[in-house]
Amino acid sequence: MALAELIERWDSGDFGDVVRRIASRVEIDESGCWNCSYGRDTSGYPQVSYLSRMELTHRVMYVAAKGIIPSALQLDHLCRNRACCNPDHLEAVPSRENTMRGDTIIARNAAVTHCPKGHEYGPNNAFPADLKRGKQRRCRTCHLEKSKQRKIAERNAA
Repeated sequence: MALAELIERWDSGDFGDVVRRIASRVEIDESGCWNCSYGRDTSGYPQVSYLSRMELTHRVMYVAAKGIIPSALQLDHLCRNRACCNPDHLEAVPSRENTMRGDTIIARNAAVTHCPKGHEYGPNNAFPADLKRGKQRRCRTCHLEKSKQRKIAERNAA
């Protein structure tokens, strides 16, 4: 949806006013991002005052273009540009999917398929407790090798 169409759709009322205010502070770059120059919150997202509250500009523009954001979903910036408020660059997704798509520690760790020694993580090479969500993965092969070395060291020390 073009910015002009969005402004035309919301030509009156309080919500139309905030859409026009955001649009007046938008610069469109070569990738199609609508970069908003409003002040940013602590996470780096531009925000605007609307009905005595601070609202994130990308959320306002998404609602203006596509409707209400379901409460269980978050908006993911497909362009990876936090200043962008182009509704075509936003997708409503569950929190976990949003985290996994981003450049986060969780996403980087989930992408690791092998232990530091090169053994593949998988159901046959991990402890059952580690397969539960939120647990650190441990390599069964490395664990067995360490146990074997420890037992040999204990035998030699005795």
